[in-house]
Amino acid sequence: MFKRLGNSEPWDGAKTLHELVDFTGCEEMKGITGDFKLNIINIDAIQNGDELFHNRDVKDVVNLYQKRNDKIAFKEYIDTQKIFDRESIEVVTEMVTSKELKEYMQTNKENKGGNLDMCKAITDLIEDGRKEGENTLANLIVKLSSLGKNDDIVKVSTDEAYREQLYIQYGFKKAEKEAL
Repeated sequence: MFKRLGNSEPWDGAKTLHELVDFTGCEEMKGITGDFKLNIINIDAIQNGDELFHNRDVKDVVNLYQKRNDKIAFKEYIDTQKIFDRESIEVVTEMVTSKELKEYMQTNKENKGGNLDMCKAITDLIEDGRKEGENTLANLIVKLSSLGKNDDIVKVSTDEAYREQLYIQYGFKKAEKEAL
């Protein structure tokens, strides 16, 4: 019934409580239930969350969500804010469905009063990704070497598309359609 987050289409779901609740089989309840307007906010359409919201944690959630597809803007915002409320980051990780950030939060118990240093989180996630990429490349090179494919070893070091193709071919990564 609810639209998935991240969809920039205008809201076309329920706008009142009566539109949200199915009164089938108990129509008399509809008459005694107030029909309240649902206050729906399209985060993507907000022009300036800093002016609209007064609560810093809400501002952080809105700003981080809006920057979710722009790694430079996302990191710049994190660098300027540094410390974020843990609950705000939990909301953002659910909204952007970031498995990596969620895992980081679950394992990072060294926080300051329930807050999370996002600079450290981003740095750690980048380092984890770098190590994972290096391990995958090393495993591919070992595989190619065992097959005597020395020309392919040289080619994967300079041709990213070919490298990705071989990752899939040898089972180090799933094809994009399979991964979804």
